[in-house]
Amino acid sequence: DKPMREFLLKMKAISDSLASVGGLILPQEHIDAILKGLPQDYHSVIFVIESKFEPFLIEEVDAMLLAHEARLQKFH
Repeated sequence: DKPMREFLLKMKAISDSLASVGGLILPQEHIDAILKGLPQDYHSVIFVIESKFEPFLIEEVDAMLLAHEARLQKFH
């Protein structure tokens, strides 16, 4: 139940930590990890991201998730 920005920053920090010790995290692996950590409210965004033939950039995924969070907050 953390705000999306905090969640995304934590995921980036984990990825950066792994990279700093020589672990290679591919962008798609980073995105997959983000998507696996999302609650059910994000199902529609997950579907869009996973359905695209060409993969999204991490920054695009972050922007989509932040926009979706803003929309969800309007209704709660």
